[in-house]
Amino acid sequence: MEPQLIKRRFKYIFSRYYMMIVIVMVLIILGSGYYIFIKERVADIQEIGVVDLSSRLAILDSRQRTLQSLDDLNKKYESVTSDQLKQLQYVLPQKSEIPQLMIELKNFVESNQLNLAKLESGPLTVDGSEGTDQSIKSLNITMSISGINSYFLMKDFLDKLSGNLPLLELTSLSYSPGTQNYSLNLTLFYQ
Repeated sequence: MEPQLIKRRFKYIFSRYYMMIVIVMVLIILGSGYYIFIKERVADIQEIGVVDLSSRLAILDSRQRTLQSLDDLNKKYESVTSDQLKQLQYVLPQKSEIPQLMIELKNFVESNQLNLAKLESGPLTVDGSEGTDQSIKSLNITMSISGINSYFLMKDFLDKLSGNLPLLELTSLSYSPGTQNYSLNLTLFYQ
């Protein structure tokens, strides 16, 4: 075939199907652009959405359990009778007894052959209605001890501490690795 004839046929086909050729080329460009640039990002976004939903459902479940436990605790608190409160008053030390309790705590540590590096008391707080005789107050105590060289000795010390002194709550325990130094934060409840 002649080159002139081929050119005419090509021009004829091109002019006749011009719109169709343009549409096919645009579709090819858009399709390849989607697969090259967008497809992976869309998959990442969809995956993040699923993870976010499952983590939020887990948080919701955790908060619902916490709310349920708080409701149970509130019901127990409301069921406390005045006789039980009076019994608690006999168990709790008086404010005037705090200095003696601090001395007892120091003597307790020393009687267990431990070194007391620091014994400090923090601010007084009130749990309950202020100004009434039935309010429960708390005192934060920080003490640093040394001389405990094993887990079992520490566990034994804490068991003895909870049994020998009135209503102490261990709020935190810190350990310095490589040493035998411990820092204990306690809360003493009194009236």
